[in-house]
Amino acid sequence: MVSAALSAVGYAGFGLLARFYALGIQKRPLMDKPAGHIAFMGAFGLIGYWFHGIKQKQEQLLEQKTKQLAERRTGSSE
Repeated sequence: MVSAALSAVGYAGFGLLARFYALGIQKRPLMDKPAGHIAFMGAFGLIGYWFHGIKQKQEQLLEQKTKQLAERRTGSSE
């Protein structure tokens, strides 16, 4: 659970940086409309949490496939 939170926080930080970068390109004050910062951080945090879930599912699937391959190898060599 900690790694999921760290992933979400990391992506939220990236969202904040993206917001600052967008405001910098537009030459607007960086603290203009702080609700936009919160929205970017929330959206990117959700994306990070979603990516973490996908990564966990892929790791489980790879582990299952590795076990299946190991069973096939031991079964076919007998």
